[in-house]
Amino acid sequence: EWAGSPPPALRARLRLGLIGGLAASVRYQNATLLIWPALEDLAHLPRAPRAAIGRLLGLGVGAGIGFFPQMIAWRVVFGRWIVGNPYSVAGVGSLDWHAPHVLDVLFSTDRGLFVWTPIAPLALIGILQPLRSWRPAWARFLIAQGLAQVYIVGSWSAWSGAAAFGPRLLIGLVPAFALGLAALFEAIVRRWGARPVAACSLAAIVWNLILLARYGLQDIPRMGPVPLTELWLGQFTFLLRLIDGWGGASRLELLIRALQRQGP
Repeated sequence: EWAGSPPPALRARLRLGLIGGLAASVRYQNATLLIWPALEDLAHLPRAPRAAIGRLLGLGVGAGIGFFPQMIAWRVVFGRWIVGNPYSVAGVGSLDWHAPHVLDVLFSTDRGLFVWTPIAPLALIGILQPLRSWRPAWARFLIAQGLAQVYIVGSWSAWSGAAAFGPRLLIGLVPAFALGLAALFEAIVRRWGARPVAACSLAAIVWNLILLARYGLQDIPRMGPVPLTELWLGQFTFLLRLIDGWGGASRLELLIRALQRQGP
């Protein structure tokens, strides 16, 4: 569906709008996913105005249907079908479109993306790989979508997600990171084989499990910034402290219970 391909059908735009509306119901900034197909249809407007307008209408109607459950919830909770900023209505944050917290979203020790999720920079490198060779259009889309989400989250006064486990407000970027890691791992396998990929994946899984355990046991603060030395070095010393300094088996039992509470 990019330059040089035939324009997408109206039915496909309706389905895409429906998916985008549902995604925006989960997290509002996911509505930015619909910007890019809308821009594509606008690009076709000079050549085929009727078809382009029809596809834009299909995208909008689908998005409206998908987002309608959220509007019902707003009506029940706030008494209005449309709420411009539900966070300010609920008294939990305001928006400043100058986006003063963009760098914090990425680099802060208070749930910053690259600090709490060290595999994220590798995913970004992977996204840049297809920018040169694999699927350049996909890479441009993923990078633009990532920047849009970071900008929106950085505009919110509660950008860290308060007591969230890690950068939860950027959960919508997980598919982009998955594709980026897939592209990077593919390049690594071709050059060095599968062992580095397996080692990197295992390290990322262990890192997250230890961090989850520390969060569940409140070994790290549930809210606010965490000193970088405590956050990173604590990952390596946690198990030793757990067994040797915190009471052995009884503390392990507490850890298991904490992990169970974090489950679905």
